[in-house]
Parts: sequence; C-alpha cells; structure tokens
Amino acid sequence: FTFKLGFNDMKISIINTINAFEPRVQLLDVVVDMKPESYAVNISIIFQIINTTEPLKIDLVLNRTR
Repeated sequence: FTFKLGFNDMKISIINTINAFEPRVQLLDVVVDMKPESYAVNISIIFQIINTTEPLKIDLVLNRTR
C-alpha cells in the first residue's frame, strides 16, 4: 500500500473542494498528517462559519480498508 498523493497535494485538494462547495465557511487551516506505518491519514480542518467569531475544528482519520 502506498499513498498516491503527497500530503501537500491532499491538503490543496481539500482546500479547493471546501472553497468551491462550501461558501458558508471561511477556511482557516488544513493539517494533513500521513501515517504510512498504520495505513492512515489524519486530517484536521479548522474553519469559521461566516458571521460568527468562534473557530471550529473537525478531525478526520482515513484508514485503509480491505
């Protein structure tokens, strides 16, 4: 198992997708941490809903399935 995209390519893809399809948020940061030894990718998306002041964070783990 190998990662086809590097962490920077994945980060750019996430940023472009959110900017294109979610106009209600302001994206603050995207952190991609690849874990090849456990076949996983940890992703943190930090954003702010327009007209609010509180930043929100979503943590996702993408795992390989068989």
